[in-house]
Amino acid sequence: MVGQHRRGVRSGRAVRSRRHALPRRPRGRHRRRSRRRAAGHRQRRDPYGAGGRRRGAHLLARARAAGVYPADYRLSAATVDRVVGGRDIIHAGRLDIEIIAAPGHCDGHLVVLLHSAGRSILLSGDCLFAGGKVSLQAIHDCRLDRYAETVIALAARNVDVLLPGHGEQVLRDAGTQIRQAADSFRHLVPPPNVLTG
Repeated sequence: MVGQHRRGVRSGRAVRSRRHALPRRPRGRHRRRSRRRAAGHRQRRDPYGAGGRRRGAHLLARARAAGVYPADYRLSAATVDRVVGGRDIIHAGRLDIEIIAAPGHCDGHLVVLLHSAGRSILLSGDCLFAGGKVSLQAIHDCRLDRYAETVIALAARNVDVLLPGHGEQVLRDAGTQIRQAADSFRHLVPPPNVLTG
C-alpha cells in the first residue's frame, strides 16, 4: 500500500485518505519503538483510521448509491510494507520507480512513473486516461486548480506508455495524449471527463 506524509498532523495515530495509510510521527519515548516497527515490520491498517471511519463509510455509501461500486463492496484493511510519498524513488533491479504526488482528482493521490530500458511508463490511477481524459467528480476533495497543475506537470515528463486505473491503455506516444489534457487546462477548459463518455 502506498501512502503520503502530510504536514501539521498530530503525532501518535495513523492518518488515512480514501486509499492511503498515512502514519504520524510518534512522540517521546515511543518514537524509537514506533520507528522500528514502521521500518521493519508489517502493520495492518484499516482504510480510514479512528477519526475518519464515519466519513469514509459515508463516502463509500455514496459511491455505492451512484453505482461506482457494487452494493456488497467492502473496503478491508491492507498491509503496509513501506510508506512512500511524492518525490520518492525506489530502485528494483533495472527498474526505477518514481512516486509523484498528483493531487486534483482527490487529496493524497499518487501516480507512479516507471523508468526501464530508456522507456517511461506512467501508472496514472484515476488522474489521466486514454484520449487526454481526466476524472472530475462531485466529491469534497476533487480540486480543479490542483488537477490542472498536476496534469501540466506530468505533460512536461517524457511518457511513452500510459496505464490508467480504468479503461484503455496507451501503449505508445502517451505523452501526446497527456499534452492534450494539459493544453485544455492551460486554456482554462477542463479536458473531457472519462465519467461522461
